[in-house]
Amino acid sequence: MTLVSMPQWPPISAGQYPEGMPPELVALLPGLHAACVMVTSAVYEHELYRAFGRDQSYLDRVNGTDVAPAIGLLRACISDSLILTLASLFKSDPRTVNLRHILNKLCDPRYTDFFLIQHQRLHPPLNTEHQRVRLERMQRRLNREPLRGCIQRLDDLRDQGVAHVDLSPKPDFEWPFVRDVSVALAAAGNITITALHYMTWRRFDVRASRQHGIMLRQAFLRAVRP
Repeated sequence: MTLVSMPQWPPISAGQYPEGMPPELVALLPGLHAACVMVTSAVYEHELYRAFGRDQSYLDRVNGTDVAPAIGLLRACISDSLILTLASLFKSDPRTVNLRHILNKLCDPRYTDFFLIQHQRLHPPLNTEHQRVRLERMQRRLNREPLRGCIQRLDDLRDQGVAHVDLSPKPDFEWPFVRDVSVALAAAGNITITALHYMTWRRFDVRASRQHGIMLRQAFLRAVRP
């Protein structure tokens, strides 16, 4: 059997971002590279999670069979991995990717002129204002419902039930909704795609990543037949 590997994301090196980029923006690039890797992995995991939780025809075949406990364990492991990934993408911690910090820097008006000049040198030129408005819209969404509550629920679950089990959960603890994982993944993907293109002109082909994830899900379902 031939194993299908994930597409690789090489680090963003000199020559792949504009010459003369301020050092505080260059410092964002390792985190942005990590976000690309994490979002790609999360897309694949999400497709497998969907297979285990939403493909009713497959679940009907699995339930009551010898393979059911193993499928349940895999689903729990993928769920935990998704929670850890999504929570760390949005966590306001210098040791994590911290998409909030990347957005705040890119939306800082002090850097607008730099990007405007660099974007005009491209062929065709990149519409700086349009991209900046998109980034600012995403920045506002992070602090508004429903996305703010979605991220908070995932973060609380990560801190109290996944990274470790808290014997005394916070009194206001709320279990995440089923849709929270999909909503947070979509937000992380949008921020990563836009920030990458804005800073380096590179494109994150999310459609290709999702198609790859679907292919992996379908291959798994064919291989594991109760």
